[in-house]
Amino acid sequence: MKRERNIAFIVELLLLFVILLFVIVVITQTFMKSRGQSLYARHLTEAVTLAEEVAEVSASAADLTDAADRFDAMEQVQEISSLSGEGLDLVMDFAAENGVHDRYRVELDWLEEKAADSSAGTSAGSRFVTKQIRVYFAEETVPIYTLDSGDFKEQA
Repeated sequence: MKRERNIAFIVELLLLFVILLFVIVVITQTFMKSRGQSLYARHLTEAVTLAEEVAEVSASAADLTDAADRFDAMEQVQEISSLSGEGLDLVMDFAAENGVHDRYRVELDWLEEKAADSSAGTSAGSRFVTKQIRVYFAEETVPIYTLDSGDFKEQA
């Protein structure tokens, strides 16, 4: 009879051990998923900030060459290259307050359209510039954030 109690105790102990392992695995997966979501949220926030900065700087530029010169003066821009004359490819660093530096690649597509008529309140020499800004984290091939922007530029 004493032997039966021993076997029941061991079976119960093993069952509790399996349940404990299952709980540990579930909790670990929950924390890992939470960490992944937190990193994605941080990268998305940084990408939105960079896209906003690129939109503001490009809005103040007269043309694509002027925009490239203005981006070159920014300290977070590490590298600038041209995208077949219709845009720019920028490599930018985002420096967080905690000292972490994340690298992003920003593509700026610049499309100019001449204003059709002056009846819409625009001068005949103005042009509408449509910009699409795509922000990629590190070496990713899918943009983490895309911003469409546009503004009127007066002819000098």
